[in-house]
Amino acid sequence: IGWRNVIRNSTFNKTNIDGNLVSWTDVNALWALVDTPESDKPNSNILRATASGNTTNPLYSLYSNFFNVRKGDIWTVTLDLKVGSFTGWDTKIPFILEFYDASGTKVESKNVTNTDLKLTTMTDNTWYRPSFTYTVTTTGVMTGRIRPLLYRNGDLYIREVQAERGTKPTDYKEAVEDSQEQIAIVEARVSDIEQSTSADAIVSTVTQSTQYAMDLGSKADAES
Repeated sequence: IGWRNVIRNSTFNKTNIDGNLVSWTDVNALWALVDTPESDKPNSNILRATASGNTTNPLYSLYSNFFNVRKGDIWTVTLDLKVGSFTGWDTKIPFILEFYDASGTKVESKNVTNTDLKLTTMTDNTWYRPSFTYTVTTTGVMTGRIRPLLYRNGDLYIREVQAERGTKPTDYKEAVEDSQEQIAIVEARVSDIEQSTSADAIVSTVTQSTQYAMDLGSKADAES
């Protein structure tokens, strides 16, 4: 049974004042936001990494937020995945699952391959949404995170990353924390509007206006 998506900013829609992705860390400069989302999912941004000519493995990576994990937990990861050229994608490992102990030391990981995702072939420039289910086996594991990456060469696109407890992938949903942030923003805006339209606020706005001051001046001149 699926629970909830624990990956923050899984649509890549949030960036900070410097233009960096919120909730994602150590984002290699090769990863870039595609200029506009695609029409099938207009509210989800796309990340792209493309490289060629490498003879070693640079591992162009980015890392999700940490989420709580314990030994024996079963997790299912899904994401939208597209490649510009399936044959040009030479090391077909689109993401790694990493797990850490209480000291922050990585104690377990899994390189998730195209075979793990049952993508033994892919049509170029076509979106797929594969899933992978994994059971954590190491005693002392406390946290985990997802590490999407372009391992060596290729043209890789990702969007809507999801990690949830359980054995079955469910329809994409954003993290509860992201939804709560959006609700808080809307509530704050509504509160601002309500405050600005209250009786006291209207009086305050009118009495502080330039026109109000001019009208008072004209009235005083007329009465003198």
